[in-house]
Amino acid sequence: MEETAPAAATEVDADALDGEEAEPIEAEEEEDQELDQEKAGDTPDAEMEKIEKEKKEMTAVEKLERSILWKAEGNDHFKKNEIFKATDGYYRAILYCRDLTQNPQYYPNIGHNAEQRKLAQDLCESVFANLALVQSKYGATLDQTSSERPKVYGEAAKSASEALKLNPKNVKALYRRGLARAALAKGPVKNAEGQKFCTDAKTDLVAVVQEDPNNRDARTELKAVQDHLKRLKKEEIAGEKKEFSFASSMSAIGAKEKDLLGDGSVRKLQTKAGNGMHWFNPDWLRWNGSTKCIVHLKCCLEGSSSSPVSLSYILGDPDMHEGINIAVKSMTPGEVANFTFAPEKLTADSALTKVLPAAKGTSSSWEVSFVKFVTWGDLDCNGERLQKIQEEGYGNFPEPLAELHVHWRVLGCDGGLLHSSRYTLSMAGEGGLQQVEDEDKPPTVCTFSENAWEPITTICRSLRQGGVGELRLRTVPELPKEDTGHSGTTSAQLSMMMNKKKPGEVLSHCYVHVELEQVVQPIAGPEDPRWEGTMALV
Repeated sequence: MEETAPAAATEVDADALDGEEAEPIEAEEEEDQELDQEKAGDTPDAEMEKIEKEKKEMTAVEKLERSILWKAEGNDHFKKNEIFKATDGYYRAILYCRDLTQNPQYYPNIGHNAEQRKLAQDLCESVFANLALVQSKYGATLDQTSSERPKVYGEAAKSASEALKLNPKNVKALYRRGLARAALAKGPVKNAEGQKFCTDAKTDLVAVVQEDPNNRDARTELKAVQDHLKRLKKEEIAGEKKEFSFASSMSAIGAKEKDLLGDGSVRKLQTKAGNGMHWFNPDWLRWNGSTKCIVHLKCCLEGSSSSPVSLSYILGDPDMHEGINIAVKSMTPGEVANFTFAPEKLTADSALTKVLPAAKGTSSSWEVSFVKFVTWGDLDCNGERLQKIQEEGYGNFPEPLAELHVHWRVLGCDGGLLHSSRYTLSMAGEGGLQQVEDEDKPPTVCTFSENAWEPITTICRSLRQGGVGELRLRTVPELPKEDTGHSGTTSAQLSMMMNKKKPGEVLSHCYVHVELEQVVQPIAGPEDPRWEGTMALV
């Protein structure tokens, strides 16, 4: 059997140095290091190429040994406050062993086994956590106005995230990512971006306190992050009040009707000002582009007895009335306006326009409210399948034949729920037979790339365990005949019947919301702890 790397007990672990403060870096020392590097012609790219070339001639054991040596050297440099040399040592340690973290079953050409993979994963986890510490300490030496500071803290957050991919409960990595994100929140960023950094930092630090309730440093940092988040929210509210006051004053002056096309076919009269932001990007209208914009509106036909209709659609979609597309492009989020459309601007006939009231007569007046806009990735660059990942999750992405435990829902373009995997029949109440969502219902169980419903397979390629994402489909594939994993149920068919779906009718312009609750990866082989003999293959 191939010899394994030396035991980790012989390593010097820089993680133990978390409480030690590094002295400020001298500018002359930095310049000397840069000059030495230039004289040697040792550029980062050239060095990486050299290491990659050297690795081709090395065995898995040699790569692990070299990586452990570089980690130990990085630790020694850290103790001596040689920040740049420590960083270089950690980078090299990762370069030598990161490919060994791949599953040997799917990467046999690497020439490693499951035991060596585990050693490499533990090593990378530790080194990435140390690297986050070194980068954060360097970031603390930089002035608040330095353009390099956010880059350094951004790299520290990335390094900690890499460690957490290997072990989501690594308390040190969570703490260091939380500190890096908190530092980014206090930098020269916009209010919304600062709030996002604070929220992410709060999530990390709360996780640290839950894992280690006695961690005083984490509690102190968490309190500071929460206080900063409150200040940012107060500033946001104050700014919104100021903008609202200005918009109200402008509205009081009196709005005038605008002829948007110059021919009287689309006329606009603003009744409420929006936020005034420049949101529209002409590239979103390129139907072969990789990014699409989903706009959310409320529309009401004046003189109609029907209630306002909530609607979302792809901006520029030919399935929508031309007049509505023109109207939205003239608005800003939060704005409300009355539009008068000529009949030729409301001629589209599709599942989208059927949601809207039918306009009759020579011209019609509509009240349109622009609620919000959201950008989505277009998987095929043709408007057929859009994807939005709300939360990627943790752990590894599902491998072929992995067992997926999912909850999913299908919603129409008006936000109405068409089907849910949590649906269950209820006889309660005066309404007779009803479908209600049961939050305690077990998730649907299916096999990835095997018997999972096509939209679930598509979205789960980009999700990990605990992830949440959505697909917007122009045409929805036929719903599963039965909910996989719950034999004998026909909730999909009942759902469509109770939603009065006609036989043969195809669902269009719908959203599929997926929550990937659990991923059970397929058994890798005899070395897998779950292996139960050849019967496991059956």
